[in-house]
Amino acid sequence: MTAPTFVSPLPPRPLPLDRTLLRERRRGLVLSLVGHGVLLLLALVLVAWQLASRWSVDTLWARGNPGVLVAHEVKQNAPEGFEFLSAMPAYEVHVTFEDASGGLHRGTREFFYVFASLPGGARPEVRYEPSHPERFVLSWEAVGFKPWSSLVFMLVCAGLLGGIVLWRMRALGMLLALPRLCAKDGREVLLELVSVVELEEQVLVVYRLPGEGPGRERRVLLDGAPYRMKVEGKAWLLALESPRAPGRYLILEETLLPFALAAVEGQTALVLAPAEE
Repeated sequence: MTAPTFVSPLPPRPLPLDRTLLRERRRGLVLSLVGHGVLLLLALVLVAWQLASRWSVDTLWARGNPGVLVAHEVKQNAPEGFEFLSAMPAYEVHVTFEDASGGLHRGTREFFYVFASLPGGARPEVRYEPSHPERFVLSWEAVGFKPWSSLVFMLVCAGLLGGIVLWRMRALGMLLALPRLCAKDGREVLLELVSVVELEEQVLVVYRLPGEGPGRERRVLLDGAPYRMKVEGKAWLLALESPRAPGRYLILEETLLPFALAAVEGQTALVLAPAEE
């Protein structure tokens, strides 16, 4: 459906912003940005830890001396209530082995696979550092693709998480900038109202862009009810779009927030504060 012509209730640009409201919202958005940044940093730390672990195992396996396996015991850790972790079995292997001089050494190695498992009835090979025999690795964590499955899994997860976090940080950054952009040069746009759902603390608004049909709905959360305009017998949402942020719509609330304006029925809104030039 094409948006009809209408008379805007907004005064000419620039529009005055409600600075108190923007400060409150900016504080919340900045905290959210910091939280997303911490998630991204955590993902990078996990990847760095996996890479360092992989390098350490491969280096010791390549340079270490072979030991004689005396005994080994395998424990598979599977937390109860987390069935989905069955695809990522974590192993704890207690090992007793002899070095080249016949000395006995005991230790434990821990690792996990992704979509793989230890071969039944197999015995691992042991290689140790000659100067520090307590440092050793097993073939189960060094040979073949299975040991790499955990690193590949972590890289994929970190990449997905990083992409989502960066996309979310960009969206939050635009939410911070959009009111100021629209206050300077935003043009009025009517959006087709589909539904308004009141939640506990916010309002969920479902709308469509002019010319888009069913199945192309978009959603936005507002702190208050949206500003509605009845044009040609149909309810529309009043929004602003800045040429510096095409395709980004600032849907106004019933009180014309985030602008310092007072709505007057059938007339141009009153300006409550000076606009920033």
